[in-house]
Amino acid sequence: MKRPPFARKALAPPLQSGAPLGLVPDADLTTRFAALAGFVAKLKADGERDQNRIAELERQLEAPSIVAWVPLKKACGDRALRYDTGLKWAKLGYVMTKRVGARWLVDPMSLDAAITSRL
Repeated sequence: MKRPPFARKALAPPLQSGAPLGLVPDADLTTRFAALAGFVAKLKADGERDQNRIAELERQLEAPSIVAWVPLKKACGDRALRYDTGLKWAKLGYVMTKRVGARWLVDPMSLDAAITSRL
């Protein structure tokens, strides 16, 4: 019975012992163990730091943001921007807006950022 072609290929050479971890291949077992223990401790510290950062970012997402909603027509008039342009930006999503009935309300800081980015 013929062997499949993939069975004839030689296996990849084994990794050099400890090369990725910075270990010396000739070191005795206690030195290797100490180096591995240090590596594991570093991984645990990195994991804890990352978990703390994730928790901090989640708290920031949950915090209510304070937005002073202003009618779009008033916000455009205060900034010498045509209402048609402001409405187009609102519909395209360039500025943070919400609709209440037929009125468009806009976040003035978002509108300022959009104006600045288009200069």
